[in-house]
Amino acid sequence: MEFIAGNIENERDEILLNIWGDISSKLSEYDLIIGYKTPSLGRELDETPSIIIRSKEYGIILLDFVNYYIKEFDEDNEYWRFSDDEFIFSKDLSIDLFEKELINKLKDDRLLYNLRKGEFNFDLQIKKLLIFSQNSMLEINKLNDEADIKLSNDYIGNDNWEKYFDNVFTRKTLIESQYIDKIDSILDGSNIYEKKHRKKIETELKTMNDYIKKSLSNTFKLDSTQRQIALQIPNGPQRIRGLAGTGKTIILCMKAALAHKFHPQLQILFVFNTQSMYAQVEELITRYYFNETGKMPDFNKLNILHAWGGSNKPGLYYNTAKGIGIQPLNFMNVRKSPDPLDAIFNDLIKNHKDKIQQSYDMVLIDEAQDFPASFFETIFYLTKESSGSSLKRIIWAYDEFQSLTDIKIKEPKDLFGVNEKGLPNIPNDTLEGMYKGNIKKDFVLPNSYRNPRITLMVAHGLALGLYTNTKVPMMYKNDWEARGYNLISPDKQVFNEGDNVILERPEANSKNNLEILLQERNNENKLIQFIPTHDLMIQLDNVACKIENIVKEHNVEPEEILVIDIDTKNSKSNFEIIRHKLDYKNIKCITPGFIESNDSFKVPGFVTLTTPFRAKGNETNIVLIINGNKVLDDNTFRLRNSMFVSITRSRGWCYIYSSGENNSKLKTEINKILNDYPKFEFVFPSIDSIKRRYSILTSSKNLEKFDSQIDEILKNEDLNALLIEKLLKDPEFLNKLRENRDKE
Repeated sequence: MEFIAGNIENERDEILLNIWGDISSKLSEYDLIIGYKTPSLGRELDETPSIIIRSKEYGIILLDFVNYYIKEFDEDNEYWRFSDDEFIFSKDLSIDLFEKELINKLKDDRLLYNLRKGEFNFDLQIKKLLIFSQNSMLEINKLNDEADIKLSNDYIGNDNWEKYFDNVFTRKTLIESQYIDKIDSILDGSNIYEKKHRKKIETELKTMNDYIKKSLSNTFKLDSTQRQIALQIPNGPQRIRGLAGTGKTIILCMKAALAHKFHPQLQILFVFNTQSMYAQVEELITRYYFNETGKMPDFNKLNILHAWGGSNKPGLYYNTAKGIGIQPLNFMNVRKSPDPLDAIFNDLIKNHKDKIQQSYDMVLIDEAQDFPASFFETIFYLTKESSGSSLKRIIWAYDEFQSLTDIKIKEPKDLFGVNEKGLPNIPNDTLEGMYKGNIKKDFVLPNSYRNPRITLMVAHGLALGLYTNTKVPMMYKNDWEARGYNLISPDKQVFNEGDNVILERPEANSKNNLEILLQERNNENKLIQFIPTHDLMIQLDNVACKIENIVKEHNVEPEEILVIDIDTKNSKSNFEIIRHKLDYKNIKCITPGFIESNDSFKVPGFVTLTTPFRAKGNETNIVLIINGNKVLDDNTFRLRNSMFVSITRSRGWCYIYSSGENNSKLKTEINKILNDYPKFEFVFPSIDSIKRRYSILTSSKNLEKFDSQIDEILKNEDLNALLIEKLLKDPEFLNKLRENRDKE
């Protein structure tokens, strides 16, 4: 059973709340979705039935509550008088109009409705019931008897409301899953995000483009967790966690659109970190809002902002600084800071906190993993308390595993600052339990919709170094399960040194079906491939040739191809070489942040060349990663994180290119991951080694500089000799080195 409670926390009708709870307890094991005023099908709230149920067993049920004491039906039974001089539109007509609108929506779909036969392809049952919560059954019978036009729908009064169950939960049916999926996508409105394709004669799938289009042709359907997040508006803080590609941006956009629809008077903020997401977020919100209301959003009320902004572009920091009358800092002011984003928001908190005005009634944060605690604390001070509550509607969604340092869950107490008493502004227990109407406060999204299962597992395996002597695995069973893995052994909650850990990623948690399509047709075109080359120039030439093959032989649009360079220090020159080679092949490119604007991604007709950081928040059908060998040269573990970000941009094929002496080591590591697929099997390392590696990960950005300095010391014979002499004078440190070496 799924609950789409919407704004039920403001509902005062005790009979409605009793029925909601009664259905919840009696039918908890059924495949059933119960919504409060949801879906509205684009109608006003007072024209939408109070409770709408989709049941695989009972069909569609509409329950509408009459919350007024009705005194009279007019002569046409079109309006009902509830006071001496006030009328409401007949709920009897209103529920009929909703039913017709619903049937028309379902008829528009060819899978559900046969136009030639003029009938549905399944047994559609729609049952309706009016519930007069302020009138007795005797009173409504009397009004109905006196009316010239009788009520056309079944009804009950406040003295026999328990009979609702017998009225509508009667005859059982069984709707097939293919129809249920389509019905659900139409009712929750997510069908507007489906990829529309013209019907083609089914032929043998040959090119990459054939397979991609086939894999995208499935019905876009929210899973139960996504639907509950998207269609519910909490009355306080809510956290949403999930891997990249679990649909967080879409469901946040749906939630923003619905909040704007249901509460048009509220000031809503949607904020994110990646500049190139502006157009995507605005388009997703607009499509859903227009589908629900037939109108365009009011972007003076629904504010879409980049976290920083700039002198020529609004942003949360820029707007806030201007609003409190200070000159905004720019990147040049904070470029030497370990975290420039933290520096600007920390300045607001440290020097101007008392001036920050509560400007927003509801805040939705995408890409929350990219933001420092100072940003979240600023959001806290910018957000108003919910009506009738001391809580603030702050909803934050973040990609777990976008950074190895994010393996540990970010808790509210560590994000939103403290009050004058030193207590957390948002304590951790704020996320425990549920809001009224069964609205969860903390969600985990285990299903990946973007990446094929094999691609995601290679990304995880490389990021954590699971098949190396420097692995950094997660210690807790729950952390693995939250990311879509099942623990096979050992049967414990916390792993210890020496445990032989076996995990499996079930097929059900990876919704991208491209891998299955290839397997069904015995196609050996592997979705993730490692391609070693002798040197950098050969590598870049191979990349250009592969892109030419993908575009010209496999008909993939250039904008669906992304090249990511792990070697960010030399990306500019590497991209210049690739651009030149592709230009010669008559294939155009863009390099966001180098030549084109940071916002330029997926420009039609252009291949995108970028870095891991700039690629975040984007996805394409084909990803080519260059300089993968650099991962093994990095002792800070940060390039393994970059590799994870890069691989998980792909919803189709991923090619990892490498050159130099590390080719064989990287190939061996990837092969070990592939050999155990769809499982991971590794020996858990010592806790001390994990802590040491986390210490390296969380240290300053100057670590790369220190790492290269250590390399220079080790290469220089004189400095090497000096290092040995200094180490010999510190026997305790030498013993520690030996102990750690023996443990690895």
